[in-house]
Amino acid sequence: FSKIPPFTRIIIGLMLAVYIGLMFADDNTRYQIFYIFGFVPAYFSGAVSHFPHIAWAGLLTHMFIHAGGMHIAFNVVTA
Repeated sequence: FSKIPPFTRIIIGLMLAVYIGLMFADDNTRYQIFYIFGFVPAYFSGAVSHFPHIAWAGLLTHMFIHAGGMHIAFNVVTA
């Protein structure tokens, strides 16, 4: 653990914190978070008639949202 750079430890901690937080959220809240903070290509391609300004945040925040335990485990191992 001591050989992992501090920045990488921070990113891994943030990913785990978001994942644990989403585990305790109800389905409606979880889907709203996915659409707000996830990367939705339709927002940028013009396929959706309205462009929420918060969609720009999704370019950075999408990396902290994971679909399941295996998904986050593989991302932590490869980080």
